[in-house]
Amino acid sequence: MSNRAARVANQIRKEFFIHGRIDLGEIEDLCAVRNAFVKYEQIDGAQGRILFSGASDKSMITVDDCIDYLPKEKFVLAHEFGHHLLHKQLMNFVCQEYDFNKWNKNSSRTDYREYEANNFAAELLMPKYLVRDITSGKGLSVSLMEDLSDELGSSITSAYIQYTKYGDIPCYVVFSENGLIEWVTKTDDFYLGFLDEEDLPINSTPKVFFDNGKKKKKEVCDAIDWFPKLGDEGLLLNEESIYLDSYSSVITLLWICEDYG
Repeated sequence: MSNRAARVANQIRKEFFIHGRIDLGEIEDLCAVRNAFVKYEQIDGAQGRILFSGASDKSMITVDDCIDYLPKEKFVLAHEFGHHLLHKQLMNFVCQEYDFNKWNKNSSRTDYREYEANNFAAELLMPKYLVRDITSGKGLSVSLMEDLSDELGSSITSAYIQYTKYGDIPCYVVFSENGLIEWVTKTDDFYLGFLDEEDLPINSTPKVFFDNGKKKKKEVCDAIDWFPKLGDEGLLLNEESIYLDSYSSVITLLWICEDYG
């Protein structure tokens, strides 16, 4: 987790007495009072952009007006606002689709500034206390992640990320794209092994999707399918995926099967 990004996002909420869900207009207002001016227009090959003034603390944020999904539009604007607060005058940023999927700070393919901006946006839109209010005491599932995303109006990917920080149930979240694992995150109290930048298990739900387009529902699998070095052949995991067709990507939840043991 980016501690600086979370701290700044929480400071913004506290300073402006924002306690619940934050809407697009409120993010626009926050940008304005911090001298980040916002406009919407088509950006070829990008989702968002921020241009800094070299002579002042002002910036111009542009959000692609072709985005037709409000939670994504909010996340892109919050991401660019994060650049304004965290990376002022370092450089201009033109943020493409893949920048909004940079959640692995340890990957050589991740620009840390994009990782920070993503974490700022997630914390601004989905702070700890709201995530816990919505998810506490509820069973883990893709439906719960969708409810979290819908109630707070943020992207589905950020809902998974925030759950691994603040949710009740120990789990792994695996993001795969074009048949390969791109990044993995997990709750702090759960460790079965490393998965970063590895091939997907043969019969896993994302592997089946990438191979033949079939969208399998929730399944129970052997933990050693995902974690071959684990050594516990009796450990079972719930495995449930959500399929992001437009990006040829899959987000997979892994958690201990309730019937185990």
